[in-house]
Amino acid sequence: MDCFTEGLSTQECAAQKYEACKECAAQKYEACKYIANMNYDVLSSDVVYDGKILQLVVDKIRYRSSGRESAREVVVKDDFVVAIPMLADGRLVLVNQYRHPFAARTATFPAGRVDPGEEPAAAAARELEEEAGYRCGKLTKIATVHEVPEFARCVGHVYLAEALEATAARREEGEETMTVEICTRSEVRRRIMAGEQRSVTFTAAFFHLETARPEAPWARVAAAVALVGVAALALRRR
Repeated sequence: MDCFTEGLSTQECAAQKYEACKECAAQKYEACKYIANMNYDVLSSDVVYDGKILQLVVDKIRYRSSGRESAREVVVKDDFVVAIPMLADGRLVLVNQYRHPFAARTATFPAGRVDPGEEPAAAAARELEEEAGYRCGKLTKIATVHEVPEFARCVGHVYLAEALEATAARREEGEETMTVEICTRSEVRRRIMAGEQRSVTFTAAFFHLETARPEAPWARVAAAVALVGVAALALRRR
């Protein structure tokens, strides 16, 4: 069982010496200091939906000051990984796929669920090969993210994949229409600022890439010059 506040196993939680407080009897989470910061108690926890990729848990709570009872609806998903594939020249490998909830295609980084018993790094390497058709010689974890923590308990592991080697993709049936595109970081920035990239997870992963591996100043200047050249050429053709 994981500590829901930090995505840590109970052993890790204990190892980091979180202050002990009463154990949540309903959810059986390891006691940690964050429970003391809540102004309510969890009375019960029920799984009202158990699907293929998520559970919906309803926690019945009681506020300590007023005694009023309420509920917290929590979407629970397995851990997931995001692999950011970077070529030797600094360009990024994106996969373009259809997203059913919005009935639209979108470009993103290879990503997917961590299978039971699988290490996140192994999952990142697997998703990279399955979706994008690349193996990596170097895999570096750059961030841990919580996906929509307002109502979900889902921990993501973001990796930078380098020393790429092309191989055959192994996509699942639902990924048959997926395509691969090579994109500069400046183009990704433009898409985000223009509202063309709307995935919070994608944007967060790219932010962590920018922080962990800043692009060389000369590369940004070269990209800006290239954009100016393209714009000038377009004006001449009018």
